[in-house]
Amino acid sequence: MTLGTLEIISLIVIILVFLKLIMLLIAPKAWFKPAEKMFKNVMLAQIVCLILAGILFYFLYTAGVTVVQILAIMLLMSMLLGAGLAPYVTKMIKEMNPKEILKSHLNWLLALVWLALLIWGVKEIFF
Repeated sequence: MTLGTLEIISLIVIILVFLKLIMLLIAPKAWFKPAEKMFKNVMLAQIVCLILAGILFYFLYTAGVTVVQILAIMLLMSMLLGAGLAPYVTKMIKEMNPKEILKSHLNWLLALVWLALLIWGVKEIFF
């Protein structure tokens, strides 16, 4: 059996989530150590995530996944993420400073990426 791009990406997700779930069941606090290290340097974490997102987008798009399909999957992931974060949202909102969010150049870059995806999606649906 030959694995294509989508199968390889899916297999990576399956393995990582499976390992995370096992860690959370066996030693929940142990899961936070790598997460803390990974996000200790916030800007570096944002840059790495954006680069990986770009690479992943490239592989998905060249494998034949359309922007509209990607946007639909993003909504699914947003709902799952929202459900997981729901118990912590009140604390997160209290900790957030809107002025800091607007000052970050990477947040503006991320907003531009979202805008480009949205425009591309509208173009793909209607034109």
